Amino acid sequence: MLSHRVDIFLPLLLGALAVSPLLLQAEPAQSRDLPPLTERAREEIRQPGRIKATPNDVQVSQSMLSLEDPLREVRQRLWDYKLGLGLQMFRPSGTVRNDFTSSDFNLSDNGSTVLPALIFGAQGKLLEQPRWQMDWGLSGRVGYISQKAKARFDSGFVESNVRLNTFMLGVGPQLNFVMNRVPWLTTVVGAEVGRLTYTQVSSNDLANLSKRANYQAWLAGFDFRLNPTWSLYTRYSNRQLSSAPDQMQVQANNWEAGTQIVW
Repeated sequence: MLSHRVDIFLPLLLGALAVSPLLLQAEPAQSRDLPPLTERAREEIRQPGRIKATPNDVQVSQSMLSLEDPLREVRQRLWDYKLGLGLQMFRPSGTVRNDFTSSDFNLSDNGSTVLPALIFGAQGKLLEQPRWQMDWGLSGRVGYISQKAKARFDSGFVESNVRLNTFMLGVGPQLNFVMNRVPWLTTVVGAEVGRLTYTQVSSNDLANLSKRANYQAWLAGFDFRLNPTWSLYTRYSNRQLSSAPDQMQVQANNWEAGTQIVW
């Protein structure tokens, strides 16, 4: 009986001893499903110092080192800035006095001219809806023109060697309204306060003078966007002097057209 059992278990024992080295060398089946980085980490643990960096590893490291705060660009773009050039038909008006000679000069005698202005400002988001959006901001202008003029004295004498310089500086709030289905058209309304200065310069000292007054205005118009940064615009403005010396006046109704860039 004992010899019979030995004959049965002896082949089984020898077979087990022959297969055991193969089982010890085999890797677990689940390691095949591990991601490459996990597998490389296991190898590094088993054999420290034998794993070398690959180009893919360097690329991943460089990408991780170049990460930046994603809100930085958002914080920098809370405002858009604009710069442009506008032209408007302008006619000096009213009567001003030379305080030294007490002579009154009618500025309307000098006729109309084109008043160029540098336009500047900043704007940001105010409201945004699925169909429309509204921006708000500040807009300013600096305008200057020097035109040929003449000075008529009370005695009837006319000094023809005269230039009349007009300077205008203004700033005010502005609202921009855009319909999303017509993104190239912006409706603009706003207000403005500023200062208007007339300076009459002549080789005849009796014709020299300088007068200034504050003004207030409201305006409305449209911007026509040609591309994301460049647009044409037109504005209607109504200005009134709030404190004027003598009988100095400003042209009340005015149309302005120009171009501007926004970035």
